[in-house]
Amino acid sequence: MANGKLRAMRNTAHRYFDMIHKSGLMTKNEAYQWLAYKVCAPLSQAHIGLMGEYYCQQVIDESKKLLISRGKLREEKREAG
Repeated sequence: MANGKLRAMRNTAHRYFDMIHKSGLMTKNEAYQWLAYKVCAPLSQAHIGLMGEYYCQQVIDESKKLLISRGKLREEKREAG
């Protein structure tokens, strides 16, 4: 069962992943193939709802990189800590 942090990460991962196909960069099927490749999983296992924190973070990071590189997302400013 997912804790609150994992549920939040899955929601964030889905939000960025969905932007890939909803923006027209890829079809939904192509996006899932891309996801499977990025997380080194068979297509049947490439589902954010099955992922833990590590892979959710990978999906977030890789999705952001792709969206930024294609001009579909503006790079976020990082606050100095």
